[in-house]
Amino acid sequence: IAGAHVITTASAANHAYVKGLGAETAIDYKSGFVEQVKKAAPGGVDVVFDCAGGKTLHDSYTLLKPQGRIVSIVEAIDPEAAKKHNFQGSYVFVRPNGPELAEIGKLIAEKKVNVPRIEEMRLEEAGDALEKLRSGNAKSKIVLKVK
Repeated sequence: IAGAHVITTASAANHAYVKGLGAETAIDYKSGFVEQVKKAAPGGVDVVFDCAGGKTLHDSYTLLKPQGRIVSIVEAIDPEAAKKHNFQGSYVFVRPNGPELAEIGKLIAEKKVNVPRIEEMRLEEAGDALEKLRSGNAKSKIVLKVK
């Protein structure tokens, strides 16, 4: 993916799926992901993109090369931890941006970006959708249709 060696976490059942999206290495997050990442990248990684927060985010501090970067979409990075572990951290709050969305749409249309499958469910099925997500059986993104 854009010249990067991508290591990602997913349940073992989803390894083929995330590799199909472009990841080179898939790690089971249920089986000690820190040790597995260190084995896959013994010198550390340049960037961690955090989508989980909490303990996962804090454990990720030890995976970075010196002057590495963590970007979290879940919570702010602890500045003291960043100083202690010698990395840069950013919390990103996403805002709608028409030109960026148009560019992403173009990349998808040109098949330069692989996107996850999307499953549409009716709003009335929101409870079922939530249960599907909680159970870990969702093999796609779920979108609730209002109409």
